[in-house]
Amino acid sequence: MFDFFIRLTFNVQLLKNFSKEKQPAAETLTLVKSRLRRVMTVVVMGFLILVAYFSVWMYRNSLDQAEFATLNRLAGIVYTLAMQIDGDEHEQLMQRHSRQDDIR
Repeated sequence: MFDFFIRLTFNVQLLKNFSKEKQPAAETLTLVKSRLRRVMTVVVMGFLILVAYFSVWMYRNSLDQAEFATLNRLAGIVYTLAMQIDGDEHEQLMQRHSRQDDIR
């Protein structure tokens, strides 16, 4: 890829020197500049698309990791507190308040 740009730059310089001698080469130089501009535009746009993709991917990955860490921390709290709950009292409480959000 880098070699392509070196050859293209070299060809542009040759065309500049050639255009000093003959006038019709100016059209060729314009054509080469136009192609170079298109290639550079495609390369820059591709780079920007890759940057955008990886930025979004990193953001989503960070969110997933934060959620996983938080759920692991909460699971540790639940398992620790579950050992301290009296099963009989919990069963009576659930029988008295059968619907969700009944306890207020």
